[in-house]
Amino acid sequence: MTINILLCDTFPGILGENDITYSEMFIDAFSQAGGCHQYRVHSAWRGELPGVCRHELYVITGSTSSAYDSDPWIVKLKGWIVEAARQEAMLVGICFG
Repeated sequence: MTINILLCDTFPGILGENDITYSEMFIDAFSQAGGCHQYRVHSAWRGELPGVCRHELYVITGSTSSAYDSDPWIVKLKGWIVEAARQEAMLVGICFG
């Protein structure tokens, strides 16, 4: 299965240079759960969003931003979520804001 990680923050100043990255934390967690997965990381906070495939999993990471903010990337992400849900994609959202 392909697991798409929609990265919504990198937590600068919180995660140190030598720490595992936020996206690597998710990849490590899914890898430990077993199974054979492919991973794709999309920088949602930079406006990079994937196409939607019903047979892939989409993990929307947490962020220090608020889901209620009107930043262009957040508005774009909310629109993407609505469309992904309409297509019955498998979605997981982590604490955002």
